[in-house]
Amino acid sequence: MKRKMLFTLAVLALISFSCKKKNSTDTPSASPDYIKLKVGNYWVYEIFKVDTNGVETDQGIADSNYIEKDTLINGNEYFIKNVHFYPSKAARVPLRDSSGYLLQHNPDGTNFIIFARDNFSDLLFTDTNAVFIRTYRMTGKDSIVSLPAGTFTTRSFLIGYYPVASGYPWGDRRNYYMYGLDAGLVKQIYFYYASDPDHYEARLIRYHVK
Repeated sequence: MKRKMLFTLAVLALISFSCKKKNSTDTPSASPDYIKLKVGNYWVYEIFKVDTNGVETDQGIADSNYIEKDTLINGNEYFIKNVHFYPSKAARVPLRDSSGYLLQHNPDGTNFIIFARDNFSDLLFTDTNAVFIRTYRMTGKDSIVSLPAGTFTTRSFLIGYYPVASGYPWGDRRNYYMYGLDAGLVKQIYFYYASDPDHYEARLIRYHVK
């Protein structure tokens, strides 16, 4: 009888342990957040111009970007982000997170992928204008980037620009949008004028996210 009781207790203990283990492993963990779409979040960047020899010139500008409000578009929640990166003009951009894809809503009603957290294999988009063939993809998975605001683990959205005309003097060009884990966009590398061989860099100096 005593032996039966001990065996029963051992079985019950094993079942209890198995249930606890299953429950702990079945609890889903939060997805990593690189884009931080919350009203009130903001980012401040210092802007440098970099020539073809790598010489940097501080533009003496601190550009601010922030999430102004949320809104509904076609039944989906978007966040209006005020964006400004010198020398471009400021813009109010509707954004939303769709299962790790950062979508930008366009005036024509379409959505445009400008970041894909986990998709490093697909070509996300391609188009052609009078000067370039443009391709959009992810790169730089979990790269470490050090900036005045701190050191970040990043994933980057890359736009490649490939000249349509063979006589274009500056060759292939790249724009990088580097998103830090739990921080949002921490660094941007971009050119503005197709005729200018230099590029700009926006580097995060301070931010607030929740």
